[in-house]
Amino acid sequence: MLTMHRSALTSLAVAALLLAPPALAQVATVEVAPPAAPVAIPATPATPVPDPVEARLAALEKKAGEATRPAYPEVKLGGIVQADARHYLDSADSRLTDLYLIRRARLITDAAITPGLSARIQVDVAGGLLQFLDGYADARWIPGVTLRVGKFTPPVGYERLISTASLPFIEYAQTSNLVPNRDVGLQASGSATKYVDWAIGIFDGVADGFNNDVDASDGKDGVARLALKPLDGLTIHLAGSYGNRSGTAAAPLLPTYRSEA
Repeated sequence: MLTMHRSALTSLAVAALLLAPPALAQVATVEVAPPAAPVAIPATPATPVPDPVEARLAALEKKAGEATRPAYPEVKLGGIVQADARHYLDSADSRLTDLYLIRRARLITDAAITPGLSARIQVDVAGGLLQFLDGYADARWIPGVTLRVGKFTPPVGYERLISTASLPFIEYAQTSNLVPNRDVGLQASGSATKYVDWAIGIFDGVADGFNNDVDASDGKDGVARLALKPLDGLTIHLAGSYGNRSGTAAAPLLPTYRSEA
């Protein structure tokens, strides 16, 4: 029978502890790393579903914009016809004849060559006569300024500057017989501000009420016009011309300016 004293057991335990490896004598520690921050993954944007109504409206707007955009060159044909009827109470006078009269029968051709260049040709065939009224070109290469060259109405008489289709009466006022009808020349016009319009030009020169095609003298006429608009609906026009005509013994120019009997 084996018996051991308590002191012997104690001595063996101490010896075992002294001879054991250090790793067994120490308490193991484990370092735990903190959890990594979550990586943000960008969300894929959802593809919007196109609205068929909105898509249709956008297509119509685009088509309308293309339709209203002018194409160059562009040519427009038009015309004006004005007539009157004359009936007299005193039919016994042979000089007064009841009749229907074509006063104006005009053919108009407008051409837009580029955004800054346009032209017009207008002829009148009323009364069985062919009259060349307008034949000019407009250049708008300078902002706010229009250059016009050719045959057109000089900027003197206000009533003659209005389109015949916009006149309140078919007949011109008596003052329009004191200004030229059509003349050949060069003119610059524009708007200085919204309150001031201006026009200035140089022309061959023509007698009052006449339609000029050929100049018979070396003298030229200078013409200027100023329109002031101080109030809405109120416009003050100031216009004038200056020229000097010198005839010769063969062509004194007197019949041109002589009043009818």
